[in-house]
Amino acid sequence: MSFKTKVLQKFFRGHIDFWVAYTEISYWQIYNTNLLRPFREVNYEPELILNFPVKFKLFGLNIRMIGMAINHESNWNSDPYSLSWNRIIFHAGFLNNHLSIYSRPWLILSAAKNDNPDIA
Repeated sequence: MSFKTKVLQKFFRGHIDFWVAYTEISYWQIYNTNLLRPFREVNYEPELILNFPVKFKLFGLNIRMIGMAINHESNWNSDPYSLSWNRIIFHAGFLNNHLSIYSRPWLILSAAKNDNPDIA
């Protein structure tokens, strides 16, 4: 399940859109009769997004938006089964005729590295 909605449009001098998003991913485990629960794991991922609509060309592609997000992903379990990380995600949307590319590279924040040092 996932949703994303625009909360503020054209704020900060009319140049930035503010979005919020939430994703919940459930991994089913119905094949394992030894465990009573139907899910192996449920991951929760809230996100705050700043989007800058732009119009310029780079390498022959039309860039239509750039932005960044603060993202947290967790299974909300306690140690030793806790998995979580916090990220800053940068994004850019490129268009060219019938081609659309959406790039989302990220940086892992230092606090998440303490919880799961091998997550990257």
